[in-house]
Amino acid sequence: MQADASRAVELAVVRGEALLGLRRYDEARASFESVLKAQPQNLNALQGLAIAAFGAGGIEAARTVFAGAPEQVRNRPRYWLALG
Repeated sequence: MQADASRAVELAVVRGEALLGLRRYDEARASFESVLKAQPQNLNALQGLAIAAFGAGGIEAARTVFAGAPEQVRNRPRYWLALG
């Protein structure tokens, strides 16, 4: 069952990334948000959500996504790379 949940999360991230490529930002956002509900520390989903926010609302919207990241995520170097 754990493997199925993990696979579902991975698929939701990939789906969100595909939707980003199609510039369907609202749908991508929903996909990434579903991942973050299950795994708040998932950096792939956080970065995807920020990209979707940027596409729909500009740089300030993307910064807002990063500002809402959990403390455990903010301590990881990849967070800072994505933020830059």
